[in-house]
Amino acid sequence: MAAPPETVRAAVEALGRIRAAWREGRPRDMAELLDEDVAMAFPEFAGRLEGRDALIASFEDFQKAARVVEYREGDVQVDGVEDAGVAQVPFEMVYEREGRRWRSTGWDVWVFARRGKRWRAIWRTLQGLAEQPGDARSKEKEEANTEV
Repeated sequence: MAAPPETVRAAVEALGRIRAAWREGRPRDMAELLDEDVAMAFPEFAGRLEGRDALIASFEDFQKAARVVEYREGDVQVDGVEDAGVAQVPFEMVYEREGRRWRSTGWDVWVFARRGKRWRAIWRTLQGLAEQPGDARSKEKEEANTEV
């Protein structure tokens, strides 16, 4: 379902500000963009967390435990109606944690709802998440260089 232009604009803007706060090491700056009761379903719906503080803490915990080496995202796709939108963005990230390098790919999915004049994230999940040890891209390059 194609979302109305205002919904697309609002969801893309809010998601951009959330991503910037995370990437720039300012997860607390997300607070004004998150509903107090925002929930996150873990990949494969293996669990969940609830509440603004818990979601922000999850970003802070990741930043304490890992260092992002590379990060790319594709175009944001937004579906929705006048007062709600689902923003989906494909991503690829290489990060280091506990001395090991990991490549993670998938879709970051956020649901936004209009609360008065402001848009707030009310739900998030990661879908199609694939993680593999090492820098798979570098490994592919090495293999290409050794092929006869």
